Amino acid sequence: MCIGFLVIVNGQDQYKVVTTKSGPVKGQLEKTVWLEKPFYSFKGIPYAKPPVGELRFKPPEPVEAWSSPLDAFEYGNRCAQKFLIFSATSENCLFLNIFVPALINEKENLPVIFIIHGGLFAVGSGEDRFYGPDFANEHDIILVTVNYRLGIFGFLSLGTPEYSGNMALKDQQMAMKWIHENIEAFGGDKKRITMFGVSSGAQSHGFHLLNAESSKYFNQQITISGTSNNIKSFKTGDHRCLMEIFYAKHNSGKPNTKNLIDFLQKAEVEDILNFNKQAINGFISPWTPIVEKKNAKKPFFTEDPMKTFQKTKSISKATLFGSAQYEHLYFIRGSNYSKPQVIDAFLKDFHIGLPIFGYYTTIWKKPNYLEGVLHEIKEYYFGKATNDHERVIQRLILDSDITYSYFQEKWMEQHVAISKKDTFYTRFSVSTKINPHEIKAAAHADELCYLFRCNKLIDYYKQIKANNKHDPDSSEILQVMNNMQSLYYNFVKYGTPIHDGKPIREFKPVQQSS
Repeated sequence: MCIGFLVIVNGQDQYKVVTTKSGPVKGQLEKTVWLEKPFYSFKGIPYAKPPVGELRFKPPEPVEAWSSPLDAFEYGNRCAQKFLIFSATSENCLFLNIFVPALINEKENLPVIFIIHGGLFAVGSGEDRFYGPDFANEHDIILVTVNYRLGIFGFLSLGTPEYSGNMALKDQQMAMKWIHENIEAFGGDKKRITMFGVSSGAQSHGFHLLNAESSKYFNQQITISGTSNNIKSFKTGDHRCLMEIFYAKHNSGKPNTKNLIDFLQKAEVEDILNFNKQAINGFISPWTPIVEKKNAKKPFFTEDPMKTFQKTKSISKATLFGSAQYEHLYFIRGSNYSKPQVIDAFLKDFHIGLPIFGYYTTIWKKPNYLEGVLHEIKEYYFGKATNDHERVIQRLILDSDITYSYFQEKWMEQHVAISKKDTFYTRFSVSTKINPHEIKAAAHADELCYLFRCNKLIDYYKQIKANNKHDPDSSEILQVMNNMQSLYYNFVKYGTPIHDGKPIREFKPVQQSS
């Protein structure tokens, strides 16, 4: 006689099987870090065929269906990248993760956050390093994270119809489609999907907003510290010359298109990653979204996204934009950026990269008229700075404006002008032990570990909760986290950062200037 049984935890089954259009997936029960609220995690669900062999550098293809339950207990492979953050990576990496509160009202589907991770389009994954589901699940929100191809694997363009680039954006789109078609099986509401992104994740948003297919798969955006009009967000042209250099490292002669493609399809991943890294200079990378030619087989965008945006008559997506106090503070870690002698030298020979597309190929040659412009900029930012600390702060403000704020302001201006839905804006300026810097201020992407459970802080989160009654630091952090989560998760649920007068009584949307 055989007796079957299920493990029960707090009245919940230890495992849960959900039937998707691709096949059944089996998730397991976990608990949130603060409230120990049960949730089901479904990790490593494939949403596309592995982009290997002949599919390398091509748009993704739909995943082949399966019949037996897929054990979705571990994260799928991280996408191929060569950085110190991750050791093991793979080309076979197109996986997504879904985290669902276990105690849900079956009569009402839950809102969904779909996260596109950041990382210069070169590094990162959908794992819980920054995007743990605990706090979203505690607010009865389903969280989705996704891997997409990075660097050269995600953006290589040879300028041909079949190899036109933007595989990463097309990966994101296929994952969005998969979620839209399947999230109801997990208890989610496909009409209430909020796309969330920080940095390059946020830079992706505009491309999806302006793409006719992508825009069908979400109804709201939370866009933090990044917009698609940033000069680092996209490129023109193609990478043919770069890839001929890569070819020459391993072969003799100049290849024709067929020989180049054959070589690229068979090249070792490690060799490609080494070349990928050599082509990146600091935070300047050739491997970003690229304007595709109109003869591309599956073009994602074919002109400057700002031009497309300016020709768009209306949009109907509620959006919450966000920025940090000093975005550039994140990028000066471990440098001598703030040393008085360094700033002295910077001001003595004051030449900066203006936020203009093509600046480094033309305007930087310093024609005479540019000298007057630079003088005015220098006076505007540094004219009233009277000591070393003030000069450091003004330099941070200047660099933050050049690299992020200017583009965000321009994008928001157009967004508000044509949007039928409310647009909100937040500025994050809190500095605690969660986001410490050499200058006590908030930097690029600092919001993440207040909104989501960051893996490295699990033990500290528990200390915060346990000590907040008698420890001032813990009390402050808990209040900030509660307010941040309330603002952002209210927006996810209701399309506005406040609900029933919480966390503040009034939060007006951005208005178009007269």
